[in-house]
Amino acid sequence: INLTQYVRKNAFPVVWSRFSEKAWSLESPAVESLMQKIKSVGIPLKDFAGVKPYRGLLTGFNEAFLIDDETRKTLIYDSQKCVELIKPYLRGADVKRWNPEWANLWIILIKSSANCEWAWSKAKTEVEAEAIFAQTCPLMYKHLKSHEEKLRNRQDQGRFWWELRACKYYNSFEMPKIIYQVIQTSPQYALDVTGMYGNDKTFILPNSDLYLLGCLNSPIAWWYGNRVFTRMLSDSVSPMGFIFESLPIAQPTPTIRTETEEIVTRLIAITKENQQRNREVCEWIQSTHNIPKLGQKLEDFSSLTQAEFVQAIRDRKPKTSGDLSPKAFKAINEAYQEYAIPVQRDRAEANRLEHRLNDLINQAYQLTPEEIELMWRTAPPRMPISRDL
Repeated sequence: INLTQYVRKNAFPVVWSRFSEKAWSLESPAVESLMQKIKSVGIPLKDFAGVKPYRGLLTGFNEAFLIDDETRKTLIYDSQKCVELIKPYLRGADVKRWNPEWANLWIILIKSSANCEWAWSKAKTEVEAEAIFAQTCPLMYKHLKSHEEKLRNRQDQGRFWWELRACKYYNSFEMPKIIYQVIQTSPQYALDVTGMYGNDKTFILPNSDLYLLGCLNSPIAWWYGNRVFTRMLSDSVSPMGFIFESLPIAQPTPTIRTETEEIVTRLIAITKENQQRNREVCEWIQSTHNIPKLGQKLEDFSSLTQAEFVQAIRDRKPKTSGDLSPKAFKAINEAYQEYAIPVQRDRAEANRLEHRLNDLINQAYQLTPEEIELMWRTAPPRMPISRDL
């Protein structure tokens, strides 16, 4: 590249007034003007939502508190009292666009007895409290006791070594809420209405406003956020703290809000349906064809043609099992027709809805055709939708 020529072609002036004690940027005048317009049209997210975001739970030692489904069954076997101490939780990787996808993982949620009433809360000594805990939940006590040294050494703990630290917003996890990732490579905001908890790789916003969810997942919000959120590796960003609370959210007209809510409701439904179809097909392939690791192609089976789907299974199945029998070949083709075709149809519908949603959010921000063109021309990596339908 000819650096001198590049500078001459792409250089632009930046007025001194933009360099103040507040945060400033070296964006082009056109981009800076659009950012200022978004700020002037919108109101801070914290004010729009009426709540502030909270970070997912810190355990201080995940190995002890974050468990799988089999471990949960073991821990509650001897005491139904322990059921209330174990809650479903989401990792950052489980937060998908529109709807989270739970991986059957659980968190042992023993809140600090400093502000929560347990059977051992009124014990006068730790020895007495531990004895009561051991009697109340024997198998859970045994599980945590095996990690006692590390649990005692952590900073994030409650009144006793087997408890989590005090947290004022535990109840917010069980409310309908928007949940999102600490580190984002694309806008992955989801609505959870099932009371999932989140680990420390997630944030929650205790608000279920569908318009707000649509706005957060929009191209213009991703365009703006990429310029103000904390930069991470591989073009990812982190919407943390005050910067996210200050994200400008445009006030919609009643008409825009109504249509946006209808679209977002449908996008959530489509996402749920396709996630369920994907789980069923992946489980069927693994169990029927003895393929423990499916690989990217089969995990995204609906993106394959029918012939590619058959070949992908052939490629992944154990060589010792031989080629597909006529019966197996027929079953694979039937599975493709039953599952992949509906997923493809729903994806096409979702794509149309996403583009209409984009138009509505752009209208809410009062963007002109020239400003929309600028947004796409200066778009960051991994915009949530393509420019054209």
